[in-house]
Amino acid sequence: MSPVRLLGRYVLGIVSYLGSLLLLAAEALGSVLHLRIRWRLVFRQILEVGYRSQLVVVVTGAFTGAVFGAQTYFQFHRLSMETAVGAVVAV
Repeated sequence: MSPVRLLGRYVLGIVSYLGSLLLLAAEALGSVLHLRIRWRLVFRQILEVGYRSQLVVVVTGAFTGAVFGAQTYFQFHRLSMETAVGAVVAV
């Protein structure tokens, strides 16, 4: 494939991407200016992002806390401060 063709394909890709981005920005701006709020979609997104993600948040928090506790213990064990691990992890 010739360098001119490669350059043309690259430029057309960039122009296509920028065009899509401009259309998205225009649609978002138009939606904000007209204040078309689709309440059913808003409540569905609140349900998905808030209520239905609780299990993910709890599991992630549990594993993060366990790793933090283990790392704190390993570091405090070197200083013979194992009894302070609980207080540090609680904070």
